[in-house]
Amino acid sequence: MDIWRPAFGKHRIPALIAVLCICFVLTSAALHFNYLTPLDSWCHDVYHILAGQQHDPEATLIVSIDDVSLEAFPDTPLVFWGPLYARAIRNLKNAGARSIALDIHLGVTPGQWVNTLGENPGLRMALLDYDQDFDAELSEGRVILAADTVRTPAGLDIRFPAREYLGVLPSPDDGIGLTTMFRDPDNVVRSQVPAYPREPVAPRQGPQDAQEGMQPGVWWTLGAQAARQGWGETMLTASQPFQRPRPIAYCGPPGTIPRLSFAAIAREGGLTLEETSLVNGRAVIVGVEYEGSGDRLPTPYSRGVAWVAGHRDMSNVEIHANIAETLLYPQRLTHEPFWMAGLVWLPFFAAAGGLVAHWPPWCAAFGLSALAVAGWGAGMVFFHAGILFPVSGILAGMAGTAVGMAGMRLGRTERARARIRRLFGKYVSEQVLEQILQSGEDPPLGGKGYTVTVLFSDIRDFTTISERLGAEATVDLLNAYLPEACAAVQKHGGMIDKFIGDAIMAVFGMPSANADHARQAVLAALALRECADRFRAARAGQLAAKDLKPFRIGIGLHTGLAVAGNIGTPQRMEFTFIGDTVNAASRLEGLCKDLRWTIVASRETVEAAGPGVLTGGMEPAQRVKGRTEGIDVFEILGMNPPQGEGT
Repeated sequence: MDIWRPAFGKHRIPALIAVLCICFVLTSAALHFNYLTPLDSWCHDVYHILAGQQHDPEATLIVSIDDVSLEAFPDTPLVFWGPLYARAIRNLKNAGARSIALDIHLGVTPGQWVNTLGENPGLRMALLDYDQDFDAELSEGRVILAADTVRTPAGLDIRFPAREYLGVLPSPDDGIGLTTMFRDPDNVVRSQVPAYPREPVAPRQGPQDAQEGMQPGVWWTLGAQAARQGWGETMLTASQPFQRPRPIAYCGPPGTIPRLSFAAIAREGGLTLEETSLVNGRAVIVGVEYEGSGDRLPTPYSRGVAWVAGHRDMSNVEIHANIAETLLYPQRLTHEPFWMAGLVWLPFFAAAGGLVAHWPPWCAAFGLSALAVAGWGAGMVFFHAGILFPVSGILAGMAGTAVGMAGMRLGRTERARARIRRLFGKYVSEQVLEQILQSGEDPPLGGKGYTVTVLFSDIRDFTTISERLGAEATVDLLNAYLPEACAAVQKHGGMIDKFIGDAIMAVFGMPSANADHARQAVLAALALRECADRFRAARAGQLAAKDLKPFRIGIGLHTGLAVAGNIGTPQRMEFTFIGDTVNAASRLEGLCKDLRWTIVASRETVEAAGPGVLTGGMEPAQRVKGRTEGIDVFEILGMNPPQGEGT
């Protein structure tokens, strides 16, 4: 089991729930205060580009004043297009257009334009009836004129159509449409507001008298007005204008809304059958789209994303057409209710937290990436279903959950590492300790059996040594010998289990699992013998002065099953190994004195150590205290290096 997995212990689930709750609240707040809006906007823009055309335009048609139209009437300035507008409106009405919106600011009549050229009474008289046909078409209704808007501290600054045009409209309430576009902070048109409160208004020019008959209410936008005039007030609920901006359900990229050239609509003789079929039953929006007109704005399709090329900006007239389509078919694209978004978020949050809590870091990173892609894909599925899902909530919430769980995991992991260092730092070498920490395996703390090799070593005639040297000198001798002896054991991967007076108990194969534990134990025993030889030479004079025998040790080795666990009372616990293997190793060490061998190893240890073990004497079926069966024992003399390593 991975040592990181239980890092949260029994508090794992409560910790995950706490992190989920905190991340959900923070993500919701970030979404409410629009901190996540740029990320959502980016995702939704990509959805638009990848989806291409989403809906068939059913209610609108664009009449484009394009380059072909300009070439068809090269000698007529736009200000003198009144008769052309009249003919086009007449043809459209005859073809069955529900409403006609002119996305053209008609702020100047031909007569007013001539006045800018100076006094010319004859020309002015000739132009008095120039727009008569146009005025007649306006007076019949179903035609909406554009009013440009500029926001000022006082409210909307509206540039109305010319007084003469506005004055002939049956109702200014129904005949004026604002061309204002709601733009996001990045200047992209993604949402629309159907209407704006009428007050306060600061008109620059236009019909003060025409406004006198208007009741307090709203200024409808051009697209909304086209829908109102074509399908009636019932198509738009009274609450719509005053709600927050709602997404525009674009039918598709630029060019999706069907078009007819103004040159075809304004020709004499009326429309063809095909053109009539296209116009019939639709709201027609007439607008400028010739090259270089500048009447274009960025939309979701304007973005270029990696390998997916974005489209050019969309013409204003097509945006108005998409707004009308959205108002007439509001079910095409809506915001998901917050409660539904929360229900979708939480499984992603929980999965992200679970990955970080249970998986290794690189696996968790891969899993989080897959979850992020899945969350983004879920947003695409919602988009195709007509719902703008806050994907940013999934991505931000997952990131927050992952960071929170990673922080908690790191803290608990560090405490777990500190606990392992506390338990084993005194007993094993730093190298073995690092192996334990990096192995990802739990150390044996729960009373489980393991196959290990146990080493016992003690000092021969220690009782006599302690009597003749005295307590202080004996302690000095032990403090000089034991560090060297422990270093020799730990150098070969042994764990110092305990000291029993002058005896050392060491275990090989735990807590860092190693299949070569028996061979390591033999090497450690040989290193201990060399350490004793050096110590004997160093202390020869001190011991001889007290008429003591030279310094000698005995070592017993046995391989078998031992139980590892924490043993003791709640007030004093000790990690140790117990069982027959431990007892047998201790008894074999006791045979050293009788057999006059320095290292006594059982047949199990010699066989487990593999080839190369040099043995001396051999005694079969030696009886040791506590065992009914005898043990075959060998004297260990040395170890040949593995083949290929030299001597």
